[in-house]
Amino acid sequence: MKKTLIALMALGTSVMADSIALSSTSTAGNYNSTTHGFFLSLSSDELQITTPGVTLPDVLALDSITLKASNAASVGNNVTYGLVVLGQNDNTVLGFSTSTVTSAANNDVTFAFTGIASEELLLTSKDTYRFITVSSGVLDLFTDSTKTYVYNAGGTGAVSYETNANTVTISQGLTAPGLRWNYDTSASVDDCCAIFSSAIGTGKAEYSPVITNMTVNIIPEPATATLSLLALAGLAARRRRK
Repeated sequence: MKKTLIALMALGTSVMADSIALSSTSTAGNYNSTTHGFFLSLSSDELQITTPGVTLPDVLALDSITLKASNAASVGNNVTYGLVVLGQNDNTVLGFSTSTVTSAANNDVTFAFTGIASEELLLTSKDTYRFITVSSGVLDLFTDSTKTYVYNAGGTGAVSYETNANTVTISQGLTAPGLRWNYDTSASVDDCCAIFSSAIGTGKAEYSPVITNMTVNIIPEPATATLSLLALAGLAARRRRK
């Protein structure tokens, strides 16, 4: 019986999620390293699904994003940073990258993500989120999943934070990551565009990140997952009777 339960658990996890790959529709452009973040909707017209025969569900888990680095040897090199994920109009941190990367010319950077209170960063495909580059010191603060973290993009500098009851407010820690940006006149704030920059300002809604690869995981509906496990249990019981 114990072996059967272990087998069921293992099989259960295998039906939990399928992966979908996406990438930018454009790979051109190289617009400065000073942009610190971008809006992103997973259903954006600037993204294309590269996994054949699938469509985006309403809710999915963000696994990883690979961003195209600048090709200029003097732009944004040797900068170490991570990403935090916020809602479009809410500074509450929903998730963050599990490690930092160090940028270098022509070396694309990949971020894996987790949610604050879980192992998955769940996103709604039609909503817009903000991805903001931060120093490693910011990522080091997300150690207590019972707290709410709010990010105040106060500019570059040493990380500072204060705790009020169960809320941790983080300031500073932005970097200039040396990423490549695409210029797209069709971009809009609720689609996919740059938002933070020390040089070009926040009004350049036509600058979009070049995403060479993004992996999201489909989250099955609870009923579907339950039925799958019940079917597996039935097969196991039938096998024991035989």
